[in-house]
Amino acid sequence: MMNGGALDRAPSSSLGSEPVLNEEQREALNAALSGRLSETGESVKLRGVPPPLAPAVKKQEGGEKKVGKLYHDHHLSRKTKGTGKAKKNGGGGKFTWGNLMDANEYLEDGVADEGDPNWDSEQEDLGSISLVEAKLVEIVAYKDAVVDILTEYFESGDAEEANQSIEELDQPTLLHFFVKKAITCSLDRHDKEREMISQLLSYMYNKTLSYSMVEKGFVAVLDALDDLVLDVPQAVEWVAFFTCRAVADDVLPPSFVSETGVFGSELVEQWHSLCTAYLSDPHFAERMSRVWGSRAGMDVTETKKSFEQCIKEFLSARDVGEVRRQVQSLAVPHFHHEFVKLTVLACFNDPNACTALVDMLSDLIATGDVNKSQTCTGLRRIAADLEQISLDYPNARIVFQQVIDAAYEKQWIDGAEKESLASQGATESPSIFLLSTFKSECKTTIMEYFDSADPSEVECQLNQCGDPGLHSVFVKLLIQMAMDRNDRERELSSKLLNDLRQSSVLSEEHVSLGFTKLLSSAEDITLDIPDAPRFLTLFLGRAIVDEAVPPSFLSHLDEMKEKSLGHDIIHAARKLLAAKHAAERFTNCWHGYSTKETSRAISDAFVSMIKEYLLAKNFNELLKCLRDVGMPHYHHELVYQSVMQLLEDPSLEESVLELLAKLFICGEINVTQTLIGYKRLADDGDDLELDYIGAKERIKVIGDVFTMFGMLG
Repeated sequence: MMNGGALDRAPSSSLGSEPVLNEEQREALNAALSGRLSETGESVKLRGVPPPLAPAVKKQEGGEKKVGKLYHDHHLSRKTKGTGKAKKNGGGGKFTWGNLMDANEYLEDGVADEGDPNWDSEQEDLGSISLVEAKLVEIVAYKDAVVDILTEYFESGDAEEANQSIEELDQPTLLHFFVKKAITCSLDRHDKEREMISQLLSYMYNKTLSYSMVEKGFVAVLDALDDLVLDVPQAVEWVAFFTCRAVADDVLPPSFVSETGVFGSELVEQWHSLCTAYLSDPHFAERMSRVWGSRAGMDVTETKKSFEQCIKEFLSARDVGEVRRQVQSLAVPHFHHEFVKLTVLACFNDPNACTALVDMLSDLIATGDVNKSQTCTGLRRIAADLEQISLDYPNARIVFQQVIDAAYEKQWIDGAEKESLASQGATESPSIFLLSTFKSECKTTIMEYFDSADPSEVECQLNQCGDPGLHSVFVKLLIQMAMDRNDRERELSSKLLNDLRQSSVLSEEHVSLGFTKLLSSAEDITLDIPDAPRFLTLFLGRAIVDEAVPPSFLSHLDEMKEKSLGHDIIHAARKLLAAKHAAERFTNCWHGYSTKETSRAISDAFVSMIKEYLLAKNFNELLKCLRDVGMPHYHHELVYQSVMQLLEDPSLEESVLELLAKLFICGEINVTQTLIGYKRLADDGDDLELDYIGAKERIKVIGDVFTMFGMLG
């Protein structure tokens, strides 16, 4: 069998213009080929090529035209100096079009001219189209499929599904088109989509995408910069961000930027300068990991944080345009009810800013950035939780009614919705103002208790309260305030709960309800106190060990929402309580501080810290221990015990003086504390001389050193 691909091409001078086969031989060959195809059922078909969109017109004998299969019609003059084609494996020469999109880029030349000696009639009979045209159609179809996959990915966020869909296209040689299309499609979208594309490229690298395809795709994007900036003015900067993010994710090597800098385009030079500047930053990897913002828009917690930060910035700058930009960039219109809820909560927190916040929300609704449906949903959520919210914001009902009136006036809601919201928020607890006063007094009492460690004042305050139902609020406030302080206050709080339970001031129900409120609001508490889950676990375990809360309390909370933070805290407490020696561990969970602390106990703690420092020379650990003790007014004892270590071992003089100098510089000991400590040493000089020969002289020398460093004033 002969075909155009198998025949060796002979020079035209030797073959002349006569065909290799005459008409009779050609008809015999065609008949044989047709018979073979009908027997085997074989067909010639290009993979992935759809049927031609329109038939071609070709001439018959006699000058008439008939409609036939799509084919490539060559109209190349043989009288010109060149054929119009590129040189073989070259970039073209004189009188040629170059090799851009030349057939040789993807596949071998095909022959479709009936006058060519290499022409094969089988091509016409089987209806095959030009190979170049077939490849172009295949590329267009591939790009359309990629756009559909990316659109679905932007909606679902499922990188695994997107990767699988690209693999199913089975076009490994066209993946650079995918890289280019992914980047260019995200340029006219939001930061959320650009972050998703960066994550998708990182996910697919070394699975579906090879380095050569990624590199080729980025180069194609750079080649298209001139066109991209017409539609997206920030294209150069954003492509630089994509490049540096790919470097940070190990998708591209840093050398890609320097090697690609040879392009002569002015925009590419700008891209190269930006990339070089970003990559030279010592913290560029961390910066590039958040170049498109946080995971806000993809993660609920991050989105909430972004909304809260947006509202805080508005209260400072009163810039509605910036709020609009941030809300649009998050691209979560289905979650705008949370933004409305947080805005109303900000009104509760600062009633003076209520008018500005309502006007801001009104502007966003008027421009369509927040729709009325999401606004109503957010207001309904506030109305449903208003009773609980009123515990933290006593004036919440009054402010909420003002917001409802403004919403009706600005036509966010209709009359029926206004009545519904007003009725939900109308029922006010009779003790709402008593609660506000009680919480204020409790905070003052707790602060005084932390200073005095005297539980009697706390007992009097609780006994004076006419409503025992508020005792659970006291429990919640006590633990919440202790979590934001040191181990000393946390130990005092655990001990106080035990004392109040033993004296029957607090009942099991009050303490249990207080812990229930803490666990239910654990997510919100964690925003202010990152270690709150660990602290709540220890507080709960300690309360059970001290019998302030019955062990059955844990089983009663099984109904809490699964996968919530409160549920995880309960699970962790159960696990720790089931361990061996759990009671001893919980008893000392706050490092042994108790209400019967003495100066001797603190002095022993200081001595241990000093000795550990002299052995390990870990100054940061010493600072952490000092701050955990939380007794800055007693640091004169630290000065005293440090000098005592020096008197016991004169070889430690340099280390001890260096330690005191560091503590003075960082502010852990001040002039007053140093002066008191040194005065105590001078007063005890005679007694110390009996135990340490030359102690008085050494103390005097140390005083001179303190004076020289300004530590004595």
